[in-house]
Amino acid sequence: MNITYTYRVISVNKDSRCAEVLYESESLPTHRVSIRFPFKNESLQQVIEQHAPIYQWSLLLETLPIIEEGMTGSITYNDEVVPQKAPVTKVEVIG
Repeated sequence: MNITYTYRVISVNKDSRCAEVLYESESLPTHRVSIRFPFKNESLQQVIEQHAPIYQWSLLLETLPIIEEGMTGSITYNDEVVPQKAPVTKVEVIG
C-alpha cells in the first residue's frame, strides 16, 4: 500500500510547544492533528511522520465485502457454552 500525503503547519503555540498540522492525501479525508515540537535528538520530519494518520487512511482503503440485495445465510447461536475460568495466580505482598 502506498499513501502519499502532504502536510501544512497551520498554527503554532510556542508556549506549549505544540502545533496544528493539516495532513492531506488525494481522495482521502483531510486530518487536522496536534503535534508536539521535536525533542533535541529528532527532526520535525520524524514528528510529522509519527503523527500522520496513515492507520486511519489505510482502514478506509481496505476492501469491504460486497453486500447485495437478496443475500441469505444461516447463523447458529449457542448460549449454553460455559466460559472457561482463567487460572488464578497468587500474589505475595511484601512489605
